[in-house]
Amino acid sequence: MLSKKIARAAKPLAATLFMALALGQTADCLADAGDYYPPVEFKPELEFFFKKGMEAREAGDLSAAIEAFQTVLSNQPMMHRARLEMAVAYYKERDFQEAYKQAQQVLEDPKTPPNVRVTILAFLAQVKSDADKDCKVGHSWRFPVSLSYLYDTNTNAGPDAETIGHSNLSAISEGRSDSGSVVMAGVNHTLQTTRQLTLGKQEAALLWQSGVNLYQRNYFNEHGDDLNDYSLYSGPTLVSRGNWRANLTGQLDYIEYGDHELAYYAYVLPSVTFNLTDALEVTVDTTANLREYTRDEEQGRDSFYLAGRLSVAQTFGKDRFGVQGGVQYFNENSKANIYSNEGLELFLGANWRLFKKCNLFAMVGLRDANYDGDAPYNHLTNPADQIVREDNEERYTAGLNYTLVDAGWLTDCKLEAKLVHTQLDSNISPFDYDRTQSFLTLSRIFQ
Repeated sequence: MLSKKIARAAKPLAATLFMALALGQTADCLADAGDYYPPVEFKPELEFFFKKGMEAREAGDLSAAIEAFQTVLSNQPMMHRARLEMAVAYYKERDFQEAYKQAQQVLEDPKTPPNVRVTILAFLAQVKSDADKDCKVGHSWRFPVSLSYLYDTNTNAGPDAETIGHSNLSAISEGRSDSGSVVMAGVNHTLQTTRQLTLGKQEAALLWQSGVNLYQRNYFNEHGDDLNDYSLYSGPTLVSRGNWRANLTGQLDYIEYGDHELAYYAYVLPSVTFNLTDALEVTVDTTANLREYTRDEEQGRDSFYLAGRLSVAQTFGKDRFGVQGGVQYFNENSKANIYSNEGLELFLGANWRLFKKCNLFAMVGLRDANYDGDAPYNHLTNPADQIVREDNEERYTAGLNYTLVDAGWLTDCKLEAKLVHTQLDSNISPFDYDRTQSFLTLSRIFQ
């Protein structure tokens, strides 16, 4: 029984402490300090939760360990062994404030033995030292690079929806196929500030993320459908010590289509994610996008695009399998009514880790867009027809990626094969199209 373990005597704490300090194992020494407490009446029904907490902490599941220890303490607040074990779990989770608080509470108890106080004081000093290091301003840089071979069965379906949204620039007649290349590169910077913001009862660390990204799609023959997108973004991110994170990003895109200037896009992108459990999270995000076209023939497309999305992600089997799904409402208010539209988009995706470094993924997206009723489509149909345009789009994505290991200079590069099929059905037939895009990509993130 645990009560016997707590009452058990051991070799002198001082020797254990100094050895642990020499090896940099202060936290483990603190946990061992519980063995030096005098007998404490332990409620047998709580032994299950204590063992569960110890096993979870040993397995690296710190949230589950803390929850188990809290169950013990809510029923028996003076069980200091459980409180010290929980302080170690908080320390390993890098929640230094809570680790300090729990250990300090045991230190302030006048019944705490002197030899245990020595261990706790050493632990508190270590926590304070690590917290000071953790609060220093830090910079991290990432340099993502990728190169893809592309085969596209319908290049004239317009700019890539994944890159700048659904923006086919004209009615589609007959698709033209071509091969090409896609190059993406970026410089991304994260600034970890020393600011800690208190929101409600939780503290959140303040980070600032900025970057520059380049996207170039070049066809071998159909150069009129080439696409270049240059992006600049920056904004704050809050990461709580509890169960949420949030960010607010501002972004500016300069877009070229067919080797000519096309548009400027300006974005505001707020997002917040709640971790309901270790395996379940919910995200709410918004896109506010001002689109300014520079070509004279595209001036009527100037618009303000607004979208709100709710998504849910769940992992299973120790993160080996994951699913994500959600719904998005969008509204685009254009200068010319013929381009104004609103609608709903549903999406569902899955990711399966087949084995280490290898993942299979798939995504399905369904999108319905309804355009303004007074849009003049008579030049595309019978002049006597009065048609309200409605588009129904289906988009299917599937792929496989593998991160190379022991491959010389290619080590840590990711090799990915992806297929994207898009089918748009419109009640105005010239807007109908099918498109299949195949990608073979080699990418790496340098740090």
